[in-house]
Amino acid sequence: MKVLIVLLFLLISNINFSQNWISPGQTWFFVGPMIHFNFGGGEHHLSLALEGSYWRYAFTNPNAPFIGADAGIEYEFGGKFRVYGEGQVGGILGLSAGPVLEFEDGNSRLGIQSSLWFCFIAGVDMRWRYTDGNYWSPGVFGKIPIHN
Repeated sequence: MKVLIVLLFLLISNINFSQNWISPGQTWFFVGPMIHFNFGGGEHHLSLALEGSYWRYAFTNPNAPFIGADAGIEYEFGGKFRVYGEGQVGGILGLSAGPVLEFEDGNSRLGIQSSLWFCFIAGVDMRWRYTDGNYWSPGVFGKIPIHN
């Protein structure tokens, strides 16, 4: 029951944030940690990331999505390190995609990743990545908004 109350509070606070704090033409920056559980290619590892994102409410229609971009660094326990950037569209529910550069054992691989998330400031996401194979990474995140 406590978990349900916390999840409901996060949902309501995210909806309130997206509907009352941002108006057409505004830009916002967010920064915060991400935790993912990566699986695929016979591997299962936890990863920690720090991500920053830029959002712009570019449309005059109040029901239109926000547009933005993010960049992050991620360390996966098991020896992988990643640097990535993504274009984004959404709000409470969103989608992003972009290139990822992965380093492991002195080698680097260029790939692509895409994420689908729910909530704005604190929430959950599902990431798909292709580097040397397909990987899925469910995760959680928290972001601190910094108004521009």
